[in-house]
Amino acid sequence: MGGTAGAFYYAFLEDILSWPVQLTPAAVAATDFADLVTVPIGDPFIMNTGKQFFQVDCILEEGEVKHTQIGPRDCAAFENMYDNVYPGNDAAYLGFNALLANKDVVVIAEELNGVLRVIGFPNFPARLDKSTGTGGKKVADGRKNTLSFVSRGEIPPPVYLAPVPLTPGA
Repeated sequence: MGGTAGAFYYAFLEDILSWPVQLTPAAVAATDFADLVTVPIGDPFIMNTGKQFFQVDCILEEGEVKHTQIGPRDCAAFENMYDNVYPGNDAAYLGFNALLANKDVVVIAEELNGVLRVIGFPNFPARLDKSTGTGGKKVADGRKNTLSFVSRGEIPPPVYLAPVPLTPGA
């Protein structure tokens, strides 16, 4: 089943103490193909003291995790993207959007099958690539804002099996 869940998680690059080893593909000792793109349960993000990932609500089935292979022969990489739609245009959300405009982040998106996918790597964090918002023309249009995050890396958006650190690091 395609689509993404009704929330995603983000953390600022400067709030991360250490990244999962699996997000540095050159360091991965793979025994099968899945190892190349999977962060195991025992390899979580470690956050700086008092820092954590945050949850942001979004509209169910309006988001999408995608990747595209880029680069010339023998130098291939992947452009990884996550789009989501927020239901509304309240001041708090618009301020969050403004803050993200120039910040390095890592985003964890949940697909409807429960699989978590990471957008962002230690050497190429995610950035807000595009932001659009509307108050709607008609009552049925609704108010909504779309955020599109992008990162590039050696692999497609990895599967994240470790717990998302949603409480402040010690």
